[in-house]
Amino acid sequence: RVAAESAAVAALEQRGIRVAPAWRRISHNRSGVGELGQSQAQQFVWREAGPATYRALAGNMLAPPLWEVRFARFDGDVAERAEEWRISVVGDGAIRQVQHRLPEARPGANLARDDALVVAQQAVRERFGLDPAALQLRTADQTRRDARSDWTFVFADPAIVVGKEGEARLQIAVAGDEVVAAGRSIFVPETWLRAETERDHRLQVVKLAGVFATALGALTALIFAVLSWNRGQCDKRALFAVAALIMAVAIIDLGNSWPDLAMQLQTTEPVVSQLATTIAGRLFAAALAAGLMGLLCGVGSWFARSRTSPGLASRLPAWAVGVTVGLSVAGLSALFATFAEPTAPLWPSLTLKDLAAPALGALVDPIGLVWASGVALFILLLIDRGTGGWTHRVWMAALFLVLISCTSGLVGGGEPLNALVSGVVKGLVSFVFLWLVLRYDLRAIPAFLATEMLLEGGRNAVLEGTVRAGLLFALSALVTVAVAWAVTRYIAQPLVPRPLVPIARSPKRA
Repeated sequence: RVAAESAAVAALEQRGIRVAPAWRRISHNRSGVGELGQSQAQQFVWREAGPATYRALAGNMLAPPLWEVRFARFDGDVAERAEEWRISVVGDGAIRQVQHRLPEARPGANLARDDALVVAQQAVRERFGLDPAALQLRTADQTRRDARSDWTFVFADPAIVVGKEGEARLQIAVAGDEVVAAGRSIFVPETWLRAETERDHRLQVVKLAGVFATALGALTALIFAVLSWNRGQCDKRALFAVAALIMAVAIIDLGNSWPDLAMQLQTTEPVVSQLATTIAGRLFAAALAAGLMGLLCGVGSWFARSRTSPGLASRLPAWAVGVTVGLSVAGLSALFATFAEPTAPLWPSLTLKDLAAPALGALVDPIGLVWASGVALFILLLIDRGTGGWTHRVWMAALFLVLISCTSGLVGGGEPLNALVSGVVKGLVSFVFLWLVLRYDLRAIPAFLATEMLLEGGRNAVLEGTVRAGLLFALSALVTVAVAWAVTRYIAQPLVPRPLVPIARSPKRA
């Protein structure tokens, strides 16, 4: 972040712009989806032109992961505060794009189309190193302001192949006689977009069904948890501990996500009111989540600590059983995934990198294993009650786990068809190991979930491929192991029933 901001300041100084103290410097990370709404463009190139062409265009026509540095003012005249600078910096420190957002009332030149085109063509030479004569002008749009004329020119580069009927394009925005933006994009044909829209509409029913199933499941779980609370079947110590942890993590995450929050602040509105609204909304949502998750975890912890199980006929400790099952589920799921053709490229998740303190995020994120384990135990309680202790209607447990896996994939925003297939496979595999192994010793659940978290974190670190990513993963892995150990020890302690105290009776009257 520091290097990206320094590169952005240097880029402005090269243009003769001095960053005054009144300008606030804010930066956040953008992953491989890219600029100018290239999510559909990346899918189009991957599917229509193939992975080889995609790799050739990644980092050039297709935006790579990058830093966006914003320079804005939140004090002074409201109209003048509309002016902003946004600098995109890629991983090697190179400047990918410079955007200058001007106030609509800022006076400037009123260039004719041909004169503005000359300015845009010069920008093509200087910023992209291309000959404008080799490009094809697609559009020239004019926007009349109060005291100037703005132009947007779009050029197509026929030398770059991006897929059937698609085009590699350059956009040049001219405000008055100043080039305020110059960027790359992929033109996706209308026929492809319509086909994708129709396909999304057909799968929208599945997505809505997933959302409805999640809401219905949450309501059912809440009712069951409240009934369990009324019956005294709840570990109140776990309930309050989990609720407090969720609120603490929410507060830490709120402060640690300041860069992303600051990027969304509007310069035309009071900063205090914007922050107050956002913070209040997030804390209210965290309080609701803390109450619900705490209740579920309290009931799940009661189930694990009050249950007498025969145990496994194995010499392995419970944590080793959980790790073995976690590796088996992940391996089988990955094996089945190889039979499906990938519909999108793999990009690492850069959420930690976007935080104000990535190391703090790596320390805090694994704490979620606490309530993940509690909810998993609660789900096992539902399955145990629904199947009469795994004695009949066992198929309902398999169906239940498949529905949970599919719903989590659909709600997570993944490709609907892939989410369904992956959910069915993972749900069935999880059911088999739960039925054969995990249900006999619930102390293996935290290690099972921790293994999945570690595998996903290690995979993401390998995809990012940097030393910093490896160090953050190592830090997160240590906390994950410690949290899994603590949760395992806690649920291994049986609940001790309170001794019955005899009630003193008053002597009978004669």
